[in-house]
Amino acid sequence: DGATVCDLEPMGKEGQKVLLRSDGTSVYMTQDIGTAHRRFQKFDPQRLVYVVANEQDYHFEVLFGILNMMEEGLGDRCYHLSYGMVDLPHGRMKSREGTVVDADNLMDELKQMSLEKVLASFPDIDPKEAEERAEKIGQAGLKYFILKFTPASRIKFDPEQSINEKGETGVYCLYTNARANSIATKADVEERPLTDEELSVLQSPLEAALAKQLMQCSDVLRASAEQINPSLLASYLWQLSKAFSTFYQDRDHRIIDSPLPLKEARLALIRAVQVVLREGLALFGIETIDKM
Repeated sequence: DGATVCDLEPMGKEGQKVLLRSDGTSVYMTQDIGTAHRRFQKFDPQRLVYVVANEQDYHFEVLFGILNMMEEGLGDRCYHLSYGMVDLPHGRMKSREGTVVDADNLMDELKQMSLEKVLASFPDIDPKEAEERAEKIGQAGLKYFILKFTPASRIKFDPEQSINEKGETGVYCLYTNARANSIATKADVEERPLTDEELSVLQSPLEAALAKQLMQCSDVLRASAEQINPSLLASYLWQLSKAFSTFYQDRDHRIIDSPLPLKEARLALIRAVQVVLREGLALFGIETIDKM
């Protein structure tokens, strides 16, 4: 009837895909083909990543196949980061049918829940500071909770659990950073680079375990990037937070009462934890808090 179609058999699929209707108007596929070509012409990326829910898996399989048919290897430079949908106790975060939960409303709800916790812990806090902390806690709860799962997982989001200071949450990582900051502030020791000899006083198994955990950071970042899987980094930041908690809660590793050479070395270890937590969380768009 005058429509422009693509035979899908060469890519191992049955049927045909309409690319232009008979009246010359476009469909979603037409627009995606044009946009992909434009991106390759303008930016020449090594890889073009589409972050779209798994409901569109078939669409992108066909899109990449058509791009390969139009220009050899073009579709192979595309990747669909397929992610599972997010469910809430009262509906899906986004849906074309049924209950729709607006993400902005959810973030407002998390901020309000966080604000109540902040005011309960710090009743005399400045209202503006309380608002800022609550915003950061709510954002950390939402972003970390979603990113700690592998992308393909369908998620049941629990607002209350997401902002809990215990368990595998972004707020637990925020709390760890704040605890480390508190220790460093109370120790009142000027920060300076330490030599290998000065750091060699760190001899205990817990100190070694924490140092080894820090050394894994680069490998985890590389794996997360190569696999396009943020959950690897999320899990690492939580494990680092747990290792730090075990370290500072041990009575034999008191920092403030330690002799100066050991105090400086332990503080260097703590500050390294802070750097990794802050930089790692920043990759998720999560801001840290100095006090919690």
